[in-house]
Amino acid sequence: MRPEILGLLEDIHEAIGFVNEDTTAITFEAFMNDRRRRQAVERNFEIMGEAMNRPFRHAPDIAERITAARQIVAFRNAIIHGYDMIEYPNVWQIVHESLPVLRREIEHLLSGANRSAS
Repeated sequence: MRPEILGLLEDIHEAIGFVNEDTTAITFEAFMNDRRRRQAVERNFEIMGEAMNRPFRHAPDIAERITAARQIVAFRNAIIHGYDMIEYPNVWQIVHESLPVLRREIEHLLSGANRSAS
């Protein structure tokens, strides 16, 4: 795997970790009452979406191995261009239902890349 693609996958993995840190052990109500926390989560979704968009151009074989790759990019676009219309119940659902799947897929790709490099 090319180093720049590996770096993008690592960026996605790191952003997932930050979202998990910001949303674990709190309620949706607490999340909604913490503007800075919401903004941090939004920013990390932007990073994930942008990092996911680049493999479509430079390594489509990698992008195709991520189940929701196109939805991740679309969600990033919705957050950036529709920042004033974000539906936070959807964000919360994505955090708890979709991010664990994405994390497993990214970790699988990263572990495969690490085995190849050894």
